[in-house]
Amino acid sequence: MGKSSTDGLITLVRGKEQIAAIEALRKEAYERAQEFQVARKEAWSWTDADAKGLVLAVWDREGRALATMRGIFAPNRTEAQNQLECIVPLPPASFPTLVLEKAATDGRIAQRGLNSLLRYVFIETAIQHKLGSVIGAVFEGAPRNKTLVKLGYQFSLVERMWDPNFNEHRPVHIVALPRKEMAMASLMLRNEFENIIERFPYRDSLIQLPIAHSDEVRDVES
Repeated sequence: MGKSSTDGLITLVRGKEQIAAIEALRKEAYERAQEFQVARKEAWSWTDADAKGLVLAVWDREGRALATMRGIFAPNRTEAQNQLECIVPLPPASFPTLVLEKAATDGRIAQRGLNSLLRYVFIETAIQHKLGSVIGAVFEGAPRNKTLVKLGYQFSLVERMWDPNFNEHRPVHIVALPRKEMAMASLMLRNEFENIIERFPYRDSLIQLPIAHSDEVRDVES
């Protein structure tokens, strides 16, 4: 898979075999997590949200899934809250947004930058579509939080969650990368993980979000 100068590829997940590989990767990663306990198999199963969203994966040369992350376009706060199943306390300028979630990495190669590699691709997507932010939910004390702080993410403690798939063992924060911080965050990731980016190139065409003009979509406050 890929040329000899690379160790693999990043692609959008397609087809039954790739979907099965992603489900297995999520299951393994979530079952060893200390921040939460899986309550239902829907936590790692492929769902309609995956089919409608953008699921990226890093594959090695033999086609094994090494890491994955899902991006979902949310035009307003209501859609973001429906996706994350929690209160999203962000200002109107944060929308439309790209919600990143369902991240998982092979435990044998954790902490090698593959999660940041996928985040880099999604941030580049948000920049090209002129979105208001890139957001997600993280557990307090998670190792990746230090990287998110350096990138310019803003943290907000979640007051209420209603996700039935997980039992949280730690407080959860909404993290948001505002549009004004995206270019610098992308540059920082490229500089820090240049070797990883070159070893696992993204070979698909530009990721297309289900919007015509993202600047025309605004948050609707109740």
